[in-house]
Amino acid sequence: MSRRLRTIAYLGIILILYLIPEFVRSDYIINLLVFFLIRSLVAISFNLLYGYTGLLSIAQGGFYGIGAYGYTLLVMNAGWPTWPAWLAGGLIAAVISLPVSGITFKLKGHYFAICTLALSLIITAILTIWRGLTSGALGIAGVPPMGGISLPWVGEISFRNTFSFYPLVLTVFLLILLVIYLLTNSKVGRTFQAIRENEELSLSVGINPNHHKAVCFFISAMISGLAGGLFASYIGFVHPMTSDVFIGLFALVCTVVGGTGTILGPVVGMLLLGTLPEILRIDPMIRNLLFGVCLIVVVRVAPKGIMGILGQLRQRSREVLR
Repeated sequence: MSRRLRTIAYLGIILILYLIPEFVRSDYIINLLVFFLIRSLVAISFNLLYGYTGLLSIAQGGFYGIGAYGYTLLVMNAGWPTWPAWLAGGLIAAVISLPVSGITFKLKGHYFAICTLALSLIITAILTIWRGLTSGALGIAGVPPMGGISLPWVGEISFRNTFSFYPLVLTVFLLILLVIYLLTNSKVGRTFQAIRENEELSLSVGINPNHHKAVCFFISAMISGLAGGLFASYIGFVHPMTSDVFIGLFALVCTVVGGTGTILGPVVGMLLLGTLPEILRIDPMIRNLLFGVCLIVVVRVAPKGIMGILGQLRQRSREVLR
């Protein structure tokens, strides 16, 4: 497929995604799509770390919770407008990642993963214990939704219900996906991948692995934080379990199943494991069984995930056509 046809196809898909609420008048389905897009952002942030830099981080749930609480507290306690508060929530998560990266990057492999797991648990504990600020285990209700915007020829757009919130989340999702695509195909992205393949060799050619890991960790934490802010704005409620470690673990599973080191792998994995079971109303016990089976099958049969399988099929089709 030529670049022009590929661009037209992508634009067509994007148009269809924006038009879904016009044809699917189900509050339930649109609600699932909103959650799918928000959760996909967390998986994308994990994939940026693990798929491109080789850092197995399970702290994404913690950064997600920081973004959610950051947005909530800045809007409700500090009186900030919603949009600056949302951006600041993501930035707070990113800034917190900096001292963490300085400590954890001295660790390798599974030790790094365990350290990030502990970080996520610590964040949840702090949000539970610090009752004066976070209301503890009671959580905070009545979180305001994102403020409306005014566009030429369109007028005021509000984000106070499911159908109006969907285009907002979709726009954020597509913009972040574009940023990830541009980043991973840039010199910086190729440096990330060089560190993933051989950190010692990268160091020998003048690359500072810890510096680039910190940059990647910063961006990843900010994406998770922004996703958390969207969640708080949409649900109108935050709780310490918003930063549950399961969020990071689920992002890991979806990324591995979808395909690490690919742009759409985390999204495909989240669709398969997170959204389709909800749409099909699969029993939770059977759903957990499917998670385990999918993970085992992918690890054993297709280590590169679903996107890896699709890539192999595309390569074989090209060879046949030749």
